[in-house]
Amino acid sequence: MSVFILCFLQIVLYTLGTVVVCGLTVEVCYRLCFVLMGRRAGRLFWLVTSWLGTPVHEMGHALMCLLFGHRIERMRLVPTRSGGAMVEHSYNKRNLYATLGNLFIGIGPIVTGLSVILLTLHLVYPASLQGYFSALAAIVADGASEADMFACIWQLMRGLWTEATRAVWARLLAAIILFSMAIHVRLSTADVRGMLRGLPNYLVICALVAGVITLIGGDAPVRVAIALQQFAWVVIALFSLILVFAVIQLSIVAVYRVFAYLIVGPCRERADFSRCKDYRDRDWEEFKR
Repeated sequence: MSVFILCFLQIVLYTLGTVVVCGLTVEVCYRLCFVLMGRRAGRLFWLVTSWLGTPVHEMGHALMCLLFGHRIERMRLVPTRSGGAMVEHSYNKRNLYATLGNLFIGIGPIVTGLSVILLTLHLVYPASLQGYFSALAAIVADGASEADMFACIWQLMRGLWTEATRAVWARLLAAIILFSMAIHVRLSTADVRGMLRGLPNYLVICALVAGVITLIGGDAPVRVAIALQQFAWVVIALFSLILVFAVIQLSIVAVYRVFAYLIVGPCRERADFSRCKDYRDRDWEEFKR
């Protein structure tokens, strides 16, 4: 029984747990940026940082809707005067597969966002990305410590400044893409609420998989644990890169707020943390005026 419980917890925590924690961390940066910027400056900041991130975010929801048999009622990838970007969908609540899809629809933006980032790194920084995957596989197989893992992640991020296998314009374009994607590979509160509808089904599947692995026995649990750790550290590495760019954006916003205070005194639109709600649904309405 202890092997089954351990295997079940590893499957849940290394897959869904890693994605949720990383997505919510980016969500905190997203909200702080808009709260600190205020309405007028926030609109410009949102337009500059969302030209790619917002369509990719909504495409993640739409893609998962199609994969899990949800009907897309309305979809808007780019904000317009009539409202912000969104995907509205419906499904048969008696269909267990469609119900499970709610969880994956919630994390869809993370799937598409990380895919865009991986593709960018593969095209512009192939040596650094391949070196990271090779080092990660060796480190996990040897049972290395977390410090070794983060050292491996640091080598990947350092490669973005040291690797020169591509032209300067390509590296500049990659930086712009990563900058735009940074605060949009996230989980909003609406995404989390939607995920909860599919969570029970997901836990049942994890329990069934853990039961099969336990019955197989031998070194199967160890092999699965190693594979899950590799997956989790790949996600963490990519999110670490995202967080670097997200923190850079947050730092820019903080500097703007300080200079605005020094130049014009206390701003008429002070940072109001009570407005820190679900900007996924409110961002365009808040900042278009």
